[in-house]
Amino acid sequence: RLDERGVMIGGVIVRQLLLPGRVGETQRLTTTLHARYGDRVYLSLMNQYTPILPQVAPSPELCRTVTPDEYDQWVDYAVDCGVEKGFVQEGDTAEESFIPPFDGSGLPDFLRRG
Repeated sequence: RLDERGVMIGGVIVRQLLLPGRVGETQRLTTTLHARYGDRVYLSLMNQYTPILPQVAPSPELCRTVTPDEYDQWVDYAVDCGVEKGFVQEGDTAEESFIPPFDGSGLPDFLRRG
């Protein structure tokens, strides 16, 4: 459920990240999620994948960002599938600022590993 400001106050958001070159797989997962849960869950269609270093990438596609065309294909597909409750991202979201520090900063003490 969303309040009058659009802030979620109850329910489930499934955050689905599109990987470069993987539109088909992502669309199949969207179909499965929507067929199983319908509008009982919100789908967050994320395009913020940030490329990893070529020397550690298991495939060449992972060395690049998601193209606007790939993301648009996915969003259009989700709409065509009947997804009405969801979120999309706009603009450049594949930036290093989206990568958490992985050092435990910002977490309560009991969640930090030491």
